[in-house]
Amino acid sequence: MAGVKITDLEVLTAPVAADLLYIVDVSDTTQSPQGTSKQITAENLIGQLPNIVSSVTGELVDNADTHNPIVKRPYLTWVGLVSQSGSGDPIFNEQENTLGVTIIFARISAGKYSITSSTDIFNTGRVFLLATSGATANNDCFLGVIGVSVNTINFFNYSIGSGYQDDFTDTSIEIRLYL
Repeated sequence: MAGVKITDLEVLTAPVAADLLYIVDVSDTTQSPQGTSKQITAENLIGQLPNIVSSVTGELVDNADTHNPIVKRPYLTWVGLVSQSGSGDPIFNEQENTLGVTIIFARISAGKYSITSSTDIFNTGRVFLLATSGATANNDCFLGVIGVSVNTINFFNYSIGSGYQDDFTDTSIEIRLYL
C-alpha cells in the first residue's frame, strides 16, 4: 500500500498476539542513521514491556512488581469544593468519589453542617476529614469535626473572633475512609 499514510488506515481495536506492528529499530542503522524499519508481533512487544519500562514514578507506585507497579490507595475518598451562604445548605463541586455512595451536605444551624452518605459506610475509627477554611468573611475561620456516625459526619466553621460562621466559598474537603 505504497503512498498510504498510517493515519489513513483502518483502526484495529482488538489486536491478537500474532498481529504485526511497524517499528523502527534505532539500534540498527543499516537503512538510515535514524534506524531500520522492522515488524514486531503484538505478543513480542507486550512481552518486552517490563524491559522497556524500567520504572514508574509517582504516588502509590511499587516497582518491585514489574508487571503491576501501581499500588491501590489504602483508603476510599470523596473530594470536592464546598460553598455555603446565608441559611442555605452547602453546595459542592465533586472532584473525585471512590466511596461508591452519594454524599449530601446540609446546614444544621449557623456554622454547623452535616455530610451524609447514602449508605452506612462511615466508621468512627476509619474516617478522616481533611478541610481548608476556604474564603470566608473572617480570616481567622477554621473547620473542625463535631462527630461521626455510621452515615453522617458533622462539622463546623468557626471564627475565633466571632464564633460559628456561615458563608464560605470553595472550601476544599476530602473524606477518607480507610480500608
